[in-house]
Amino acid sequence: MKKILAIFTTLSVFLAVWQMTENRINVDRINNDETSLEAFLPTPSTIYTSFKDNFGLIISETLITLERAFAGFVSGFIMAVAIVALFSFFPILRHVGIPISVAINSFPIIGFSPIIILFFGQGTSLSIVFISMLISYFPILINLDNFVRGIPADIFNMMKSQITAARGGGLMNGVP
Repeated sequence: MKKILAIFTTLSVFLAVWQMTENRINVDRINNDETSLEAFLPTPSTIYTSFKDNFGLIISETLITLERAFAGFVSGFIMAVAIVALFSFFPILRHVGIPISVAINSFPIIGFSPIIILFFGQGTSLSIVFISMLISYFPILINLDNFVRGIPADIFNMMKSQITAARGGGLMNGVP
């Protein structure tokens, strides 16, 4: 309880100091015929009022963005599963694909975002879906590949085919 009270008190003091400081700076700037700081950094009261006035729009746009992000996650997951399946059937692809995937994953996706937005267009669903897919694809691919490689060879030898092994014994080996 003390921790929550300390967090709430700190946040309240921070917001109050921010509001009072910016109000004082704005008075000085307006008296000197300068642009108000409000144009660059809105006060907490302005943010609250704007949030309250546009709550419906914010919620609807958030739901649209979450829908697109989820579509990208699902796309990335499906693509990673398909690629790992190819890796397990064709090991030479794995030896080429994993180092490339790790190298691409080392770059921050935020660096690719402007290029992706320029390519697909600003405000399009496809740009958000593609960025979300990139964010989820590489970690899923690398972790799923590590999981599949960790399945003992005896499991595959006991089954008649690799597909049966993956569906039957292989997946059960991954359950803790």
